[in-house]
Amino acid sequence: MRDAANVLLEKLEKLKHFNKFYDEGQESFAVDIATAIRTICKDSKTTQSLLEQTNYKSKIIFRMYSDLRVNEENLLTSSPLCIMKLTTGVGASFEPKLDDAKQIGGNEYMAEFNLWWEQIVIKDAVGNKFTRKDLIETLCDKEGGAHYDSKLDQKSKNLFYENSIAWNVVSSNHPTPKPFNNKVHYASIRHISYELVGALSDLLP
Repeated sequence: MRDAANVLLEKLEKLKHFNKFYDEGQESFAVDIATAIRTICKDSKTTQSLLEQTNYKSKIIFRMYSDLRVNEENLLTSSPLCIMKLTTGVGASFEPKLDDAKQIGGNEYMAEFNLWWEQIVIKDAVGNKFTRKDLIETLCDKEGGAHYDSKLDQKSKNLFYENSIAWNVVSSNHPTPKPFNNKVHYASIRHISYELVGALSDLLP
């Protein structure tokens, strides 16, 4: 019989594969990434996360950066886990920061699990805020990761489908504002996975 430690290692390998598929352009794998992260991280009244079952939740440490969090005093929208990339003739897209966080993420500090999980990482144009936990659980519980529910809460619906992050592109050839080519929450989840893989790789034998 497999134990929780072996299942955690298997989930970590799957997470790396999902990351690779996302990086190759298959952005729908963000839902699979979120589902794997949920299994590793989320505790509820009826289930224990793999981190809890292996006693790693109290031990895991995340390498964080001061600029990779929302400044709640700033009135502008914010998605600090992403870079905005403009490509001539293609448009704009949100890209996860990944290794770039080390160069452009500000001062480094270390964080335990709860600070990482509950930290606000997106703020939209009307002030709605999303933590890492919010993004992971909503994709899993509402968007088909573990369950699909057409009754998505309004703030998530606004972010996921109505561009409440409010970034658009205007050019001389296309003067009408055009939304970015991809979803900001997908790119954010890819960076969250990068953080988790790094922390687990430091922790696991």
